[in-house]
Amino acid sequence: MATEESKITLLQSIRTVLESLILVGVCWLAYSATEGAKAIAVLESQLKGIEDQVQLVRLEVSSVQTLGQQIAQDDIRIKDLERRATALETERHK
Repeated sequence: MATEESKITLLQSIRTVLESLILVGVCWLAYSATEGAKAIAVLESQLKGIEDQVQLVRLEVSSVQTLGQQIAQDDIRIKDLERRATALETERHK
């Protein structure tokens, strides 16, 4: 049968092991939180880069739309000039 002193020693050992496990758990949680914060910072940075790229694409798309409008206007002018040139040629040959 264990003596009172050996029971106390056993309980202290169990307490030390439990405290050590708790300390390891707290350290692991702190490390995980730090790594999680780093990962979030990286994701935020990547998201900012993607947002910048989207903005550039929007600008390019609006440029293409403007260019399309200019081409359509130029086509109308060309057709009008061709019509006038044809009319002048017709008048000249009369």
